[in-house]
Amino acid sequence: MPTARGPLPKQLGRYEILERLATGGMAEIFLATEHGVAGLERLVVVKRILPHLAIHESFVEMFLREARFAARLNHPNIVQIYELGQDAGAFFIAMEYIEGTSVRDLMAQADRAARPLPLAAALSIAIQASAGAHAAHELTDAQGRPLNLVHRDISPHNLMVTGAGHVKLLDFGVAKADVPAAEHTQTGELKGKLHYLSPEQCRHEPLDRRSDIFALGIVLWEMLSGRRLFKRESELETLQAIVESQVPALRDLRDDLPRSVERVVTTALARDRAHRYQSADSLRRALLGAAEAAGVNPSADALARVVNDLCGEAQARTRSAVQELVRRSTTITGSVDTTAVTDPAAERETVTVGAPEETPDAGGPHSGSAPTRLQRLRSPHAPAPRAHRRTWVVRGGVLVLSLALAAATAWWALREPAPVVSGPTIAIGFAPSLDRDLLRTELEPLRLYLERRTHRPLRFEVAASYRELGELLRAGGLQFALLPPNLYIETHRIAPLVEVCAIARYGGGQGSDGVLLVDEASTAQSVADLRHKRFCYTDPESTTGYLLPRAALRRAGVDPDRELAGAHFSGNHLQALKDLSNGLCDAIGTYSNAYLTAEQGGIAVAKLRVLAVTGRSPHEALCAAPTTDPVDRALVTQALITFDPQRDLGLRWVGKVQRISGFVPGGDADYDALRRALEATPEPAASGPASTAPATAAAPQPATAPAAAPSSR
Repeated sequence: MPTARGPLPKQLGRYEILERLATGGMAEIFLATEHGVAGLERLVVVKRILPHLAIHESFVEMFLREARFAARLNHPNIVQIYELGQDAGAFFIAMEYIEGTSVRDLMAQADRAARPLPLAAALSIAIQASAGAHAAHELTDAQGRPLNLVHRDISPHNLMVTGAGHVKLLDFGVAKADVPAAEHTQTGELKGKLHYLSPEQCRHEPLDRRSDIFALGIVLWEMLSGRRLFKRESELETLQAIVESQVPALRDLRDDLPRSVERVVTTALARDRAHRYQSADSLRRALLGAAEAAGVNPSADALARVVNDLCGEAQARTRSAVQELVRRSTTITGSVDTTAVTDPAAERETVTVGAPEETPDAGGPHSGSAPTRLQRLRSPHAPAPRAHRRTWVVRGGVLVLSLALAAATAWWALREPAPVVSGPTIAIGFAPSLDRDLLRTELEPLRLYLERRTHRPLRFEVAASYRELGELLRAGGLQFALLPPNLYIETHRIAPLVEVCAIARYGGGQGSDGVLLVDEASTAQSVADLRHKRFCYTDPESTTGYLLPRAALRRAGVDPDRELAGAHFSGNHLQALKDLSNGLCDAIGTYSNAYLTAEQGGIAVAKLRVLAVTGRSPHEALCAAPTTDPVDRALVTQALITFDPQRDLGLRWVGKVQRISGFVPGGDADYDALRRALEATPEPAASGPASTAPATAAAPQPATAPAAAPSSR
């Protein structure tokens, strides 16, 4: 598999590369200087598709998708890109480099200061964001025909505020327009950040601009209240809250809020989109009217004062660090091959120019160490910038590199030389939940992080099957393995010395809801209605894909071995979803996140619906083999439970599909509730593939398995 970190390029197009800032599964991001005519120079950010992916049409299409819309966008409240170019066969995008902070970080700073955002500042952000959204919604093609563009990912992460109080809407990477069929994403795709989806997005209905208005309403509600509106314990509960729950009255949470403002927020958050504002411009004008009625001036100056008050010192420190980086690039020779971190673009996460969050042990630009390490930057033999080469110029906004991330990442990479990696290799195994190469790509940032923390060579291995993974761990062929819940229970039963070190978190949660899914057109209204239906399981060791659905069937009075019309093993959760979507079976068991991320594998989830929740399962356990050295066990465990993707890699989570958000300490007792649930409806002694041999022959698998959400639960 190609390495996630290659040599630092000296130049891309007319942009002289200063430093690599991030590398991920699809792209890498650089800090660069543009050399213009008459000695004109400016700092830019260049995002390049990874060279080894440049030959894959699907990756190139994903990379260029943003540019199709950005080429037609030009508005002061939308971040610009300067150029789409090609160098040595790989596409790159040159982007605006802006100093500021994300609304997410601004809200976090206000929370630390124990005060809500001032009303004028919150309204200014919402008014300017609405103006940018309206410009995108009004976009037309070259013939003047409306594109009906929907951003689909408006959130505090994708709104940036400069020190002058100007708001920029970022990241059109998941935007959708009425484009030719070849350019359409899959019907029913669930795009955008979960907590800022509209009800129609959750229901996989056709979207229009009013979906973005709902998202703007969520952002405004959260800015005014200082609380999260729809965040719940699980993703399924979050979706249900968006679709069903009542929005708490803002004045119950903030009694100084004018009623005129509360009415605007309530209208923007109407569950029925026919009752919302019908355009972002209508929302903008309503906010201006509410501000006037309340005697509030939502000006850029008012917002700038709040930004500088909350984030000014941190911005000054990061500004100084980056200026030092640029200054020394022109005066000091040397070269640095930085330690790679994952590119947030690999998860559809915009990297924003924001003040870094203070963490006691992470250091950062404000530690004072950055300037002293920003000295070894350019080879004494570096060639002069190459002549300007022809490229395609496009205008508009899709992505801006974070000044804070630039400084923080540069600090992390440069504060000390690349760690010396020595000693015996530590091998960690994983279940075959994705195509192997794709899974390794998703996990590579975590592997690099562990090497940095442990100073030991790390090898990640993907087993051929769940069962093989358990056998390898028991036999000591792996020092560690991330075991699915039921596989852990079975492995620990056979080998009690297998020890839980940590439990994975995905998307911030520590467990998954098991669900039974049927086709939208199915007549089944209860689990009992699945009698005489065809059922697709994932793997006989899967918790939510085999054991929990069988237990649910038995609780409903259906014998899964005798009263189904047929059973089939799909191999993983995504394939089971495909089999259901393609009519191979009438029902499947899976877990909530697999359902929510199914569009990543091209599943038309709008055709499916949840029939029942089968139970809750903890996530995978990172387990140590009985033969693992106690020193290695402590070393890896400590590295994982202190892992923070935001702090250590500069992104929300690891992997577009995996979405690893961290690890927490765990033990065998964490799986007791699942044991009791399974013991309440035990499997017959002859259960598994052998007991249903006539009906469970596995479907032929494609030569390259499709990307799947982790098929571990």
